[in-house]
Amino acid sequence: MRLYLEAALGMESLQRTTGLPGAPLVSAAEVAGDLWLQVHRYEDARRAYTDAAAQVGPTLRVLSGLARAARRLDDTPAACATYRRLLDVWGSRPGAPAEIAEARAFIGGCAP
Repeated sequence: MRLYLEAALGMESLQRTTGLPGAPLVSAAEVAGDLWLQVHRYEDARRAYTDAAAQVGPTLRVLSGLARAARRLDDTPAACATYRRLLDVWGSRPGAPAEIAEARAFIGGCAP
């Protein structure tokens, strides 16, 4: 899996440096975070989502992934802070994706 992710990240970087038009809908770093999260490699997931945040900004996918990785690492303060940021950025959008409901439920147990 690591080889696949490194190849995807390399291809995405090459595409950016050559100035090719278009960009993937989901960055390779976001996909890497999702995959690492699924195989219980939470530090790797957090690193990938942090890289994605630097590339694409605080997307719903990035913030929810960072919060989930923090939760699974038992880093409650980081999870609370990330879920709060998710709600600040995305909480007022129309519709309520599952990530918004998850953030609201988790925030209920966070210290103020």
